[in-house]
Amino acid sequence: RRGDDEPLFPTYQVSTDKIRSLGVELIPLETTIKETIESLKERGFFEF
Repeated sequence: RRGDDEPLFPTYQVSTDKIRSLGVELIPLETTIKETIESLKERGFFEF
């Protein structure tokens, strides 16, 4: 039985050094979602 202060799943620390060394620019998830929605709207997939 796990104690109340122990996570149910292990946590991991991920380094972005390698992906950045390849020249990939990481953007926040919120920005990604907003830009995806705008792109889909421009292409006529849906309207708001």
